[in-house]
Amino acid sequence: MIAVLRQVVGLLVEEDYEGIERLSGSKRSTAAEMRSAVRQYPGKLVFPPDNAFSKCNIYEVDGSMPQSCRVDFDLWTDREGESDLTLQVSIVEGAGNSYVVEIDGIHVL
Repeated sequence: MIAVLRQVVGLLVEEDYEGIERLSGSKRSTAAEMRSAVRQYPGKLVFPPDNAFSKCNIYEVDGSMPQSCRVDFDLWTDREGESDLTLQVSIVEGAGNSYVVEIDGIHVL
């Protein structure tokens, strides 16, 4: 699951919003919505240090079938390091070792 989160964060840092939209099937957030949310925040997104991924908030969805969780992850910028801009993503267990990603939002928390 952390590997999936790293992939999404990497795409955000690369400003590949269409790639995230393809990955998530644009079920909740479109490329335009993600781009707008990131551009409104001061600074440029940078890839966080490895230990940042161990600090994310993971909430398992009780009784969900297939199993799913919601993740809140603080994004990092070149101006302030860890920022108030938060990626909210739902990750649903798929077939085999795959996961389905749904971007719930990117906003200040």
